[in-house]
Amino acid sequence: MNTPLISNYRNSELLQFMSDVITICDSYQPGQLFLQNQADDLKEKTHALDLTYKQDKGSEITKELVNFDKRRDNGFVGFKTVMEGLSFHYDENIRNAALMVTRTIAKYGTDIHRMNYQAETLNLDNLISEWESDEKLNAAIASLGYTAWVNEIKEANKLFNVRYLARVNEEASSPEVKIPLLRQEAIDSYRNLMKNIDARDTISEDGAYKGLIKELDVLVEKYNNLVLLRSSGKDDIIDPELHSDEENNSENSPEV
Repeated sequence: MNTPLISNYRNSELLQFMSDVITICDSYQPGQLFLQNQADDLKEKTHALDLTYKQDKGSEITKELVNFDKRRDNGFVGFKTVMEGLSFHYDENIRNAALMVTRTIAKYGTDIHRMNYQAETLNLDNLISEWESDEKLNAAIASLGYTAWVNEIKEANKLFNVRYLARVNEEASSPEVKIPLLRQEAIDSYRNLMKNIDARDTISEDGAYKGLIKELDVLVEKYNNLVLLRSSGKDDIIDPELHSDEENNSENSPEV
């Protein structure tokens, strides 16, 4: 049987994959194939994951985080791009001032906006602090007329961190088992079902499991191709999850 790249499936993909597996298994009447207990367990684990996933996606704080993260990312990327452009300015004073700023950005990473949430927050804080505390850097930014832009990045980063801590508190106060554990339980249940199908197919003399296995293999291939396309950067699929997570920040990379 084909092996799914299941650890690379996003939560939304994993839920859809499990739902498809359940639908296929149901069409083959799992009770007659002695797979009812395993199929029911997968349904139960998938349902539990789905409920918690929808609850998390519906969090108002999560939605705010997406907006604040986009705001600070746009602020940083826009500012960095302008400074890089001005570093080629014909006016020597403007050029030198911009070069001073871009060198500071390089110290903390030109792709700060791609870091995970905590790393981005910390690096932006440190970068802005250096701009504000270093008289030469402060003067350089002021001479270019971009102090207000720096203040916008600072404000967006501050607002993001406030809501991020609020989400941490929200999650800590929640009695529900968190998504990573429920995800792993669903995966374990799926693997147990596949192990039973494979074992029963091995001892079956009438080929009763061949059709089921063939359909599941096709399904696995379809989802694996999705992961491979994404890893190669050739897909055009937009995932509504954070950062997006996680490319994007590792906070929102495959939630395993």
